[in-house]
Amino acid sequence: RKVEIPFPTETSGWNVVYGTMLRQWEEEQARLLAKTWRGRVQALRETLSEIRPLMVSTASGFMVLTVSDVMVQKAVEKRKEIDVTRTTAMGLFGLGYAGFLQHFLYTRIWPLILQAARLSGSRAVAFQVLGDQGVYMPLM
Repeated sequence: RKVEIPFPTETSGWNVVYGTMLRQWEEEQARLLAKTWRGRVQALRETLSEIRPLMVSTASGFMVLTVSDVMVQKAVEKRKEIDVTRTTAMGLFGLGYAGFLQHFLYTRIWPLILQAARLSGSRAVAFQVLGDQGVYMPLM
């Protein structure tokens, strides 16, 4: 005699319970994150990224390279005083290269090249990786 065991489907059983619990958990996490400084900064960054993407790119490049240089000087090189000239140069490099140039390269120039080459999907990705790693990065 054959015994059939009913398995839950996507619309019944544990999947419904798990899906509901997961949604509730994600909503609670989003509410908690919104109350923290990190959540507020993240929301501000996302809003500014839509309104002023170039400003966010350049500010991010400036901040990342400035903070990383200060960390290297303090933690790795064990300096007592920060070399302000070097840190300023790194910050300006981050603003110009990592912020401004990279923003235009990846949001304006590459899309134009891919559109002119009439590439899309995985071929476009392969072409962009080849161009980025084979042409652009060796010249930098």
